[in-house]
Amino acid sequence: MALAALRRQPAETSQVGDNGEGREGKGQSLSRRFSNLVRSGRRIIPQALRSKPLSEHVYTLFPALAIPNYRLFIAGQGTSLIGTWMQAPVLQWVVYDLSRKAGDIVMTSKVQAHVNFLGQLPMTVLVIIAGVAADRYSRQGIITITQTWLMLVASVLGILAVTGSLSIPAVYVCAALSGIAQAFDTPARQAFMVEVAGRKALGSAIALNSAMFNTARVVGPTIGTAVLAMVGVAACFFINAASFLAIIAALVAIRGLHPRPMLRSSRGLKDFMDGLRYVAAHGDIRIVLVLTGAWSLFGTYFATLAPLFVGDVYGKGGKEYGILVSLLGAGALVGALVMACTTRRAKQQHFTVGGMAVMCAALFALAFNTNYYVACALYVVHGFGMICFLIAGNILVQHLSAPEYQGRTMGARHFVFGGMWTFGSLVAGYLPKYIGLSWTVASGVIVMAAALVACAPRVLRIDMSALVAEGPRGAE
Repeated sequence: MALAALRRQPAETSQVGDNGEGREGKGQSLSRRFSNLVRSGRRIIPQALRSKPLSEHVYTLFPALAIPNYRLFIAGQGTSLIGTWMQAPVLQWVVYDLSRKAGDIVMTSKVQAHVNFLGQLPMTVLVIIAGVAADRYSRQGIITITQTWLMLVASVLGILAVTGSLSIPAVYVCAALSGIAQAFDTPARQAFMVEVAGRKALGSAIALNSAMFNTARVVGPTIGTAVLAMVGVAACFFINAASFLAIIAALVAIRGLHPRPMLRSSRGLKDFMDGLRYVAAHGDIRIVLVLTGAWSLFGTYFATLAPLFVGDVYGKGGKEYGILVSLLGAGALVGALVMACTTRRAKQQHFTVGGMAVMCAALFALAFNTNYYVACALYVVHGFGMICFLIAGNILVQHLSAPEYQGRTMGARHFVFGGMWTFGSLVAGYLPKYIGLSWTVASGVIVMAAALVACAPRVLRIDMSALVAEGPRGAE
């Protein structure tokens, strides 16, 4: 119809003369032509797209964003995480540079391993106790305290850099202090998602949280390396410290959380042991944690040794290392967005098994690759598989856990997630002396693949029909 209207217009306008009335007729003709095109376009646009505003389509695709408290939380945390990821590769490269001046490649790998070990050790020692605290006290208050703590640690690093006092022992101390804060922050923050988003939108909230985390992982190192080149190390630390103000302000502003059962018992040890018995007796949760532990203990060697691969195998510098970290985040971001769009329809068991299989393939190829650009491509693939595995495992554990055990269950998961990484990073620091960088990574992949083959059949049998059956949800 629009084309027919366009064909009629020249005949109508050709009857008009060159006087003023003709010019007015031409204007009216153009106006009618435009109106006809608009009316025709409205017929072409699907009714579904015209029936709702854009925001409702976004909320249908990402249900958690329909919740004001969640939008507030993710905005504050996103800002903070950009600062954190801006600092992380810069600090790791500074440690590499300081240790490189003091010794050979073995010394460098040991120092990197010690920093990772001290940062993750509190996760091993304290995280399940922190899970008890997350079940007993206000999770909102716990997160506010830990974020303030981390802001102060970043400020101390900045002051040390400005005064020229930044050293490996100082980094060790700050890594341990950050690890203590993270040990209490992680189970409280993960369990807090239920209070902010509710159980119906929990899968969407977890996936969007990971998408935001990996967006920061892409953006942060890019900004960090630029700031490092233009201004220096101290600026990276101070900008990170300032970024924590965003999440602290968001936490203070959040009101009207979803109710949750509070742990009223004052017997800390009994509550601690009760949580461990619950996780150990729950076969589905237990098998997911076994796979998570296998990845954390054996599949993180390349991440620990990445600065050595970049500097000593690929022959590149700090800028290229920052790009490599960003590309891991890029692959993870794509995976997180895929997960965010499919949490209701897809089976998380398949993402758990498939994501780990993708990681095994990518890491084994990375172990023996010597080309930086091939490594960049493989790291993107690794990031995609890693985040699919982690998000799906998180969703499985949170949905399988009873509400009154949520904090302790997440504490157990992050004990496995971070605690095993603690020992994995320590092993990764010492193995290269005996079997070299490549076989250190490859040996971990072989063990991880064996665990996947053993556990996959049980994971695929987990019943998550209640999650798949959930319908669309808006704000509650």
